[in-house]
Amino acid sequence: VFSNAARKQSVLFHADDLHWADRGTLWLMSHLLRNLRDERVLIVGAYRETELDRAHPLAKSLVDWNRERLVTRITLRRFNQLETGDQLDALLGEHVSGDFAQAVHRETEGNPFFVEEVLKALIESGSVRRESGRWKRCDITELVIPQSVKEAIGHRLDRVNERCNEVLRVAAILGKVFTFNELASAAADLDEEVLLDALDEAVGAQLIAPGADDSFSFTHDKIREVLYEELNPIRRRRLHRHVAEGLEKNQRGYCCAVAKLAHHYIQAGDHERGLHYAKQAAFEAQRVFAFDEAIASYSRACDCAEALGLVDEQLGLEEAIGKAYFMHGETIAAGDHFERALALATDPGVRARLQCEAATSLVARGDKR
Repeated sequence: VFSNAARKQSVLFHADDLHWADRGTLWLMSHLLRNLRDERVLIVGAYRETELDRAHPLAKSLVDWNRERLVTRITLRRFNQLETGDQLDALLGEHVSGDFAQAVHRETEGNPFFVEEVLKALIESGSVRRESGRWKRCDITELVIPQSVKEAIGHRLDRVNERCNEVLRVAAILGKVFTFNELASAAADLDEEVLLDALDEAVGAQLIAPGADDSFSFTHDKIREVLYEELNPIRRRRLHRHVAEGLEKNQRGYCCAVAKLAHHYIQAGDHERGLHYAKQAAFEAQRVFAFDEAIASYSRACDCAEALGLVDEQLGLEEAIGKAYFMHGETIAAGDHFERALALATDPGVRARLQCEAATSLVARGDKR
């Protein structure tokens, strides 16, 4: 499809938030980069470098892409004062004064997201307001600018009522993207009309945005993080359990729900149910060759088994992780998990099997030890 389109006209493909991409998505990116390098196609990918470490799948992909000369990396620096003023001009639709741009730049250090959040907070507090078709602001000496993204978002959340905040906190437990049905299940004690009113208010405040199929998403994950962090640990665990029980009641039997159920029960501190659903999620993922998801779910299940003191269960899960890595072609990681399983094994037959699996992974990666 890309190739046919590119022969007729240039094509721009934009992939945002690559720091959240799994190995399957990055494999697809690699395939496109290699097979479209001679076509009139520009692929632009954006990611936050602070989210990466050496173990992140994107870090390895970037090394491979750079070695093959498939990509050009461009570091996006923060805005200077003039550029911050240009952003404010664009957001407000009219020119802003130099002292206002300077004040905003001083507090935001030119971070474009923070600039936008600060401006929204100032508008909602009345410090910047619309009068006679133009934007007016209070005197620069009276202007109180939030000194962090969290504070700016907090000011915006203060502008919606407490019921709306309550609904948004439940939504924050569900994740960056959530559906109305999921929210209704999680907040079963609230009437649907109350939920709809709260969602309307949150959309109007640009805290969330409507999507397809009755879904909503937080306009930025930082908003969800602030709401989530506001919850004390006890309430957070209770909400996770409430969400899990709501999903369990209304989505029983749906394969897509088991990974969510595992996550919420684990966060609720219910390791027994977390183990049950994490194993189901791993099985379903591996059945469709989604090895990244399978490994992640097996790892969550393994943590639950360790917390419950189920050594035999933990052994079996470490072996399952090793097999998933091996099938995915990552023999070094496979060998590490076979060795972990071997350290837990006491039965001679099981030890012999694990030793064979560990040896096979060594041979596969060319290790002659």
